[in-house]
Amino acid sequence: MLCGDCHMRQKINTTAVVWMDKKPVYVLSSAHQSTTMSVKRKNEDGSTTEVNCPTSVTEYNRYMSGIDLHDQLKCYYSYDCKSKRWWTTLFFHLLDIAVVNAYILYRHCYKLHWYTPLKFKPDKQLGQLLFSDYVRTAS
Repeated sequence: MLCGDCHMRQKINTTAVVWMDKKPVYVLSSAHQSTTMSVKRKNEDGSTTEVNCPTSVTEYNRYMSGIDLHDQLKCYYSYDCKSKRWWTTLFFHLLDIAVVNAYILYRHCYKLHWYTPLKFKPDKQLGQLLFSDYVRTAS
């Protein structure tokens, strides 16, 4: 296979894709159809060429930064607790996810409304942010 070649198989709503970039990329998706888009790739000499790329790969590359950021923050601030009981490990994993999601939500609210950490009151301001569209449409 050459760079840009793609083999796709689809059954009902599941698509299996093998796409050749520098190495083969394997994707199994139930959210994307078997379509391709053209993307730009840099060559070794710095020039760019247009290459066909499956939609599932372009969508993954577009939205993967959110997952990577979450994993990075969870790695920095996680509470690693080894236990013989599986449910305690699961509990602390879910707690880590909740704390990281709260931090990401706080940063998002801080960026939009410029609250300082001491003035941020989530019980008042977060409810206004989340339900402001609902209140406007209901009245």
